Amino acid sequence: MGLTMRIRMAFSQAIGDAFLVTCEFLPESESRCHNTFVLTSFADENEFLEKVACSDLCNEAKVDLVSAALLMIAQRSNNRGWIELVVTWRQYLNLGLNVGSERDRSMSEPSEVDLHFVMQQTPVAFAVMTGPEHRISFINDPYAAMLRRTDRTKLLGKALRVALPELQGQPCCTQLDRVYRTGEPIVGRNKEVALCDESTGEIHHSYFDFVYHPLRDRDGEVCGVMAQATDVTEKILGEQVNEAREEQLYKQWAELDAIYRNSPLAMCLLDAKDYRILRLNDMQAELLGGRTDDLLGKCLPELVPDLATLRKLYARVARGEEVHNVEIRREVPPGAGVIRTWLVTCSPLFEETGVVGAIASIGMEITDKLELMTSGSARMPSGAQWS
Repeated sequence: MGLTMRIRMAFSQAIGDAFLVTCEFLPESESRCHNTFVLTSFADENEFLEKVACSDLCNEAKVDLVSAALLMIAQRSNNRGWIELVVTWRQYLNLGLNVGSERDRSMSEPSEVDLHFVMQQTPVAFAVMTGPEHRISFINDPYAAMLRRTDRTKLLGKALRVALPELQGQPCCTQLDRVYRTGEPIVGRNKEVALCDESTGEIHHSYFDFVYHPLRDRDGEVCGVMAQATDVTEKILGEQVNEAREEQLYKQWAELDAIYRNSPLAMCLLDAKDYRILRLNDMQAELLGGRTDDLLGKCLPELVPDLATLRKLYARVARGEEVHNVEIRREVPPGAGVIRTWLVTCSPLFEETGVVGAIASIGMEITDKLELMTSGSARMPSGAQWS
């Protein structure tokens, strides 16, 4: 069966369905007084229970673990009790609990292994703090690097607020106080922390996902807090950049939309297949003799069936041609008996496939200009010209 080790386990649930398993490695003798804690997160309790069911633990141990886990889920509160087991290293691995690097996972016997050394090899940022002052009793290199400290040993044995004075007054300290006081774990997402770079003295703002989990002594009293964290600064800064870009684009769109709606030019956007109106401004709606909201979605040739010139114009643009300053004369509004003249420019809008998907149309009224030119030319002496 191999050499055995004594462990005890407790269960709790994080925000959402995450199922947390705290495992404490118990010392074999009084001379080896320090314990090691490992926190493992499962997607839900079913993932852990499947590991238990498939393990080679004895039936009594399986029943104890399953019962404790289900009791915690049923009560929807943190289980303050511990389940103590004697397991082999292989049985421990079969439960899917965190142990460290692949090198550590391949070891078959733990008898000559310092479990503190094992935890030091894990790539997960991990620390253990004891007492109400959160004295750092264990911290691995990833956690120290995340805190912008180059030597983790300088942090050992120090109270958190002494080892990292820049944390004083920040939420993480009060959260640790709360976990120690209440025994309730805290799971944080995308939380900002200001950290001092030991090498430069500069303050950097970083973002972390973290778990603060209470540690209990054999009497069930809280004796410390175990912390695991992941630096998500790059992800958060990327999201902030995207949000800033979206905000800027929205502002630009709002400005363009205001210009579009209030432009003295008649503007509209048409589907290239059936010339259905996708967008238009008030000036274009006036030209068509209707309201903007009423005209959206209607086919333009149906609104102006008498205008064969316009259909030919759109057909050219739908084939990819850009057409400028085509003169259109029409009674506007319809039935008013007033003929108005417009210069219309149309451009094709291409899709990614290279096909024309829409037609942008801009019309400028020149009725008054033509009347002025006509009346002016009648008064001009022979030989005079418009510049």
